[in-house]
Amino acid sequence: MERPHWASLNGWWDYAVVDATGARDTPLDDEPVPDHWDGTIRVPFAIETAASGVHRKLTPDQVLHYHRRLASPRSGGADASP
Repeated sequence: MERPHWASLNGWWDYAVVDATGARDTPLDDEPVPDHWDGTIRVPFAIETAASGVHRKLTPDQVLHYHRRLASPRSGGADASP
């Protein structure tokens, strides 16, 4: 399959690690959005790796949130495809 328009999501994102508010089987959609960010993380690397820029262990009772503003190609943003 080939897509005519796509954007790479790799790069630096804001991140926050918070304690989960629900049980482990609760949908993540029910988790509140953090009101602050802990720093930046390099996607696509896992938070536990040095390549992420964070190198931190995430426990089963924590939720990792990502945040980044993206431009929509439909709204005049640049297509990030190579």
